[in-house]
Amino acid sequence: MGMSCIEKGQLVVIDGETNELKSEIDKNLWQLENKHTGLLSVRKLDEIHQLYIDSRLIFSLDENLLVNNKIKLSKKEILDELPKKKRDQVVIRNLYVCEIRRQNIHCFRGLSFESLIQGVWKKKLKCKGKCPHNSTVYRWWLIYSRSGYDIRSLIPKTEKRGNYSGRYPSEVISIVKSSISAKFMSRERYTIQDTYYDCVLRVKNENKLRPKDLHLPMPSYRLVRRVIGKIPKYDKHVARYGRQAARVKFRSVLGHVSTDTVLERVEIDHSRLNIFVIDDETMLPLGRPWLTVCIDYHSRSVLGIYIGFEPPSHLSVARCLREALLPKTDLKEKYPNIKNDWISYGVMQTLVVDNGREFHTESLDALCFSFGTTIQYTPRKTPWFKGVIERFIGSFNRGVTQGVPGTTFENFMEKDDYDAVKKATVTLSSIQEIARIWIVDFYHQKPHDALDQSPNSAWRESAAKIQIPLVENVDDLDHLLGKITTRMVSHKGVEINRLFYNSEGLTEMRMKLGDILRNVTIRYDDGDLGNIYVTNPKTSEVIRVPAIEYDYAKGLTAWQHKVCKRFARHNMNNLKNIEALAEAKETIRELIERDFFKKKTKSRLKMKRFLTTETEPKKKEKHTNKAEEKDKDNSSVKLPAFDLSYFPKLLDSSIEDRL
Repeated sequence: MGMSCIEKGQLVVIDGETNELKSEIDKNLWQLENKHTGLLSVRKLDEIHQLYIDSRLIFSLDENLLVNNKIKLSKKEILDELPKKKRDQVVIRNLYVCEIRRQNIHCFRGLSFESLIQGVWKKKLKCKGKCPHNSTVYRWWLIYSRSGYDIRSLIPKTEKRGNYSGRYPSEVISIVKSSISAKFMSRERYTIQDTYYDCVLRVKNENKLRPKDLHLPMPSYRLVRRVIGKIPKYDKHVARYGRQAARVKFRSVLGHVSTDTVLERVEIDHSRLNIFVIDDETMLPLGRPWLTVCIDYHSRSVLGIYIGFEPPSHLSVARCLREALLPKTDLKEKYPNIKNDWISYGVMQTLVVDNGREFHTESLDALCFSFGTTIQYTPRKTPWFKGVIERFIGSFNRGVTQGVPGTTFENFMEKDDYDAVKKATVTLSSIQEIARIWIVDFYHQKPHDALDQSPNSAWRESAAKIQIPLVENVDDLDHLLGKITTRMVSHKGVEINRLFYNSEGLTEMRMKLGDILRNVTIRYDDGDLGNIYVTNPKTSEVIRVPAIEYDYAKGLTAWQHKVCKRFARHNMNNLKNIEALAEAKETIRELIERDFFKKKTKSRLKMKRFLTTETEPKKKEKHTNKAEEKDKDNSSVKLPAFDLSYFPKLLDSSIEDRL
C-alpha cells in the first residue's frame, strides 16, 4: 500500500470523478480541477478529510506516468499471500529503497551511492546473498518512487519473463485441440502419449497436402501437455469419466440438515451384506442376504432393520418399517444374548428415500399419508443427500461381517485367493442375532463423533422433551403395510393373482352397498397371500378376508404363487384352477428337494426363495464327514417348511426351464 499527501498536483478520485489539487487558496481551503470536465471547485480541508474517512475520496497516481513507466499494481497482490521466497525478496528490496529515501539521495552514481548499497548489504543483511548492482537498486527505487512509494511495486514479476508469442502457427494449435478432443477428452481415456501420437499423425497427413515450403512444424509432447493443462479439471473429468462422476468428485458442502428432535427426519435404504450365510438346516451356503435399515437423523439411532433374501421391494420396506414403528418389547425374548434395551421407535415426520422403484409406489404413499409422514425423495445419484444412513451401512458391514468366516470384503481386490463360499459358517438366523447385538449393545452405546454422546443417550435426551407418536391400532398396521390396489367385489368375492377371497363380512357389505362394487380399495401382503384387507367404500372400515383355498395360500408369497401358476400352465393343462396350483406347488418342492444338494451356491440361493425354513431353526446337530454326506440318499433329506425368512432373487434357471 502506497502513501500520499494532500499537496499541489496530487490526484484524488471523489465519488468516481478524478480531480487534481491545483493550489491551496487559504490555509484550510483547496482548489480542485475536474480532469474530465475541466471545471474548478473549492473544498475545505476538513471536508476533504471527511470524504477520505467515508471512503469517498481515494488518492490516485498520475495515469500517464504509470503507463509510460509500465507500473501496474493489482489490489490482489497482498504481501501476506505471497510465497515466502517472493516475500523475502520484497523485504530485501525495501531495505535498499528505504535507505535511499531516508538519506534523501538524488545522485545515483559515484562512490556515495555505491557505499550506501554496500552499507545495507553488510550491516543490515550481514552479507547474505549477492550484493545487487547499482543499476538494479536504481531501477527498484525508480519503480518504488513512481508508484507513490507503494511497497507492492517491489514484488518480483519473474513469472512474466520469457517469450509469450506462440512458436507454433494457429493451424498446428487447431490440430492439437482437435486431437485432444477426439482422444484425450473421451470415455476411452487415452493417455497424453496416445494423444501426442495422434497429433503427429494428423500434422503429417496435413503436410502431404501442402507444398514443401508451407509444411507445418511437428508438435512436441510438451505442447500437447501444455494445451491439456489449460483445460478446466471439471471439464476433463466430465469428458473422461462422465458427468455424474465429475459431479460427485467436485461437489461442495454448502450447508447441512438441522433437526430439533428425534423422528423429525428418518432415512431408509438397502444394501447387500458382505458375507455368505448358510442354511440353518442343511448347512449349505446360500449367498449374500440383503439389509434394509431405517435410522433417525437427530440421534443416529437405528429404528428398525430387515435382513433376508428378498431384493429391495415393497415387502422389505414394509418389514423394516414395521419394526421401526413398534416398540421392541419382545427383543430379549427372541434374542436372549442382548443385554440392553432397544428404545428407539415411533412414527417419523419425514421419511428420506432415494429413487428406487420400491419407494415410488402408491402403497408407500398411502402408508405414509395414513401416519402423516412426508416422503422426501433425494435427487437421483446423490447418495450424500442421505449421508447418515450411507455411513451407517458402511459401519454396519465392517462391524458385523469383517473378520467373520465367509466375508466377501468391501473391495473385491482385497479378496485375493480367499474362498468366501467354502469358509462360510454363519447361518441366517445367527446373522439376524449378531446384527441386533451389534446395534443394541455396541453401536447405540458407543459415543458418536457427530453427537459427542452415544445414540442411546441422544435418543433419551430428545425423547424426554416430546411425546413419541405411535400407530393408533397395531391391528391396522398389517393392512396399512400391504400393497394397495383396486378390485371389483362380486358374489365370487375378490380376485387377486387368480386367487379368490370371500367372507361373511364381505357379503354383508355387498348387501348394504350393492351386489357388485367396483374400484374397491384392496391391500394385500406379498409375503403372505392367505388374507387380504378390503376397505368399505362408505365407512372406510377395514375387513379381513381370507382366501377360499386358505390351505394353499397361507404363508405363500406372491413370487412362489407366480412360479406355481407358470408351472401349472405349461405342465398341467388337464387340471383346472386351484387343484393344478396345489399339485404344481408340491411338484416344484419335490424337484427342488431332489436338486438342492447338487446345485452350486448361486443356484441354492435362487432355490431358497421357494424353499423357506422355520422362523426359529433347531439347534445344529453334529454332522458326519463330507464323504458320508455325499453318499446319503437325497430323498431321505427332510427339507424345511414354508416361512417368510428367506427371499432369494430368482429360482434356478434349470428348474425355470422345466416350469
